[in-house]
Amino acid sequence: MIRLSNFLQKELVVSQRTPESAATLKLAIKTGLAALLTDVLGRWLNLPGSDWAVVTSMIVMQANLGSSFNASFHRLVGTAVGALTGALFVTFGGTNPVLMGIGTTITILLCALLQVYESFRIATVTLVIVMLVRSADVSPWHFGLERFVDVGFGILVALAVTIGLWPPRARQDLRQALADTLSIDARLYTHLVESHLHEEPAITIAEMRGAIKQKLTAAQALMEDIGREPTDRRDPALATLVAAVDHLQVRLFALEENQTVIEHSFYCRLEAELLSLCQVTGQTLQNLAEAVRQERPPAPLPELQQALLTLEQRYGELRYASILRELGAEEALRFVGFLSELKSMVLELNQLADALTDWIQD
Repeated sequence: MIRLSNFLQKELVVSQRTPESAATLKLAIKTGLAALLTDVLGRWLNLPGSDWAVVTSMIVMQANLGSSFNASFHRLVGTAVGALTGALFVTFGGTNPVLMGIGTTITILLCALLQVYESFRIATVTLVIVMLVRSADVSPWHFGLERFVDVGFGILVALAVTIGLWPPRARQDLRQALADTLSIDARLYTHLVESHLHEEPAITIAEMRGAIKQKLTAAQALMEDIGREPTDRRDPALATLVAAVDHLQVRLFALEENQTVIEHSFYCRLEAELLSLCQVTGQTLQNLAEAVRQERPPAPLPELQQALLTLEQRYGELRYASILRELGAEEALRFVGFLSELKSMVLELNQLADALTDWIQD
């Protein structure tokens, strides 16, 4: 038998590698440019701590605008909290290891109180620098203010580069993540259906499941980034699309149950119909992936419905021919459960196509 999963693998590898390589190259160029501009402009403006500004510009430069805003916010707030706490401790207690330890604890608690948990590190680092690194003849308040200005300047330059050069959008990255997920789904679905007919290496399925979970985790993070970017009227429809892709995985993973290969079972007697449905479903997933990637309406799915109908009709013929008594009730129940999952998968794909259409046409 020709394995259907082989024809999907090459397209998946190419579709995943090219966009990620291009995005990495753009991020590298923008980060380098932000560091260069921050250093040059910082020296021109005679910033006392231009090195802090350079480091900040590199740290807050993220793959999309929402992430950059988030990183900038937490770094700015963390610097403010650390500088303020450090200046207070130096003013009223001086500098010694005990006070530094107490100050670190209080700084973390303040960040937790403000619910800026990602600011823990920069806040404590700023505290230590204000308390221990500053020159003795410099006021801790003045030193802390300088650090805050340096960080703010680095953030401004980084955001300017982010917006001005290849302005990234979390929505574009999310669309790519969803398309990649559906492409992997196509391979996983094919492997899972074939595993009911022939033994399939478990490690292949496990690796694809891991890749899907990684993509979905990235999609959820991107949805959070979208909330930090300027709003778009299609965002509610996009959220519905993400939910549809996520729910599709529940049905897909359910096919992993009862993969024991049983000779002369319903699976083997319906092999042609199962493989036909498998091929059409896999191609449908690929088509939906391309529709998401190119942001276009999906093609109609009549072939998918017809392949499922053919399988159900053939199964009914076998039952009518008393094959059920030959194979036994347990095997029949096993296959009925499997057939139910295939039907649910087709339903999920139709709902996903509707969600994609609503998003495109919104």
